[in-house]
Amino acid sequence: VQRMQTDPLIYIGQAFNLFLIAQKGDDLYLVDQHAAHERILFNELKTNKQVQTLLVPLAFDVAPDVDAYLSQNLDVYVNLGIKLEKGKERLTWRLLSVPSLMRNIETDVVEFVREQTGSSTEVEKGLYAIVSCHKAIKQGDEVDRTTGEELVRQVFRLEDPVCPHGRTFVIRLSKKELMEAVGRIV
Repeated sequence: VQRMQTDPLIYIGQAFNLFLIAQKGDDLYLVDQHAAHERILFNELKTNKQVQTLLVPLAFDVAPDVDAYLSQNLDVYVNLGIKLEKGKERLTWRLLSVPSLMRNIETDVVEFVREQTGSSTEVEKGLYAIVSCHKAIKQGDEVDRTTGEELVRQVFRLEDPVCPHGRTFVIRLSKKELMEAVGRIV
């Protein structure tokens, strides 16, 4: 285990436009590129609170229960860097600003807000999971070497490599397991 920490991380490449492959010591790692990137973005959303004001606010209607929730819990969204404002019509709201990492997916943010009446923890986790999922590298995306290396490096810095939806995204195969799989004596 001690040696594991000193062994260099060697990025090998990508398989099936889904898995990033890396070697560290006598272990080979397969990393689900989408889930890994999703987790890294999720963590970044929690720490990066840079806000961007929309040039044109997005107006949207909500159900009465969501309207009541927003009227009483605007601080839940303000604390996440999302500024909402009650519109002139009874059940209308406007999205005024979002965290910079949520740029270009404002409609997804609105759809989330329109359906959410949970606790601040539920709102934060649900919103960040949706945003990170939409912005993450997808299955089928080709990843260049620099991006793959950086993603794998960031994965190895994570304490708990689990995506925001709870899935593990790293598979480890030891050299011994691979040797045994092809009938080599270890």
